[in-house]
Amino acid sequence: MAAHLIRVEGQQVGGFFLEETIGNSIKNICGKIDHIPYHKPDVEYDEINFRETALSLDNKLFLWRNNGVNSWDNIKKCIRYWVVTEGVKYIVLDK
Repeated sequence: MAAHLIRVEGQQVGGFFLEETIGNSIKNICGKIDHIPYHKPDVEYDEINFRETALSLDNKLFLWRNNGVNSWDNIKKCIRYWVVTEGVKYIVLDK
């Protein structure tokens, strides 16, 4: 959903993928954009293409770094910050 909102709708997206690392979240979203399963360890891919896709998400995709702390109060503060400061209109929350 995040990939579609960014690429097709031109929207900024905030993502809370609470059971994934930031790296895996980026690989999953870039994989949806490029139609390549970057997140699978046995898949070979062009590192430059992946990097270009990942860099194209700058200021379009905002990801939560939980650092082991996922309290609802902290998540709400982050959502408010993204909405007010960055103009994010779509939030994806995945446990």
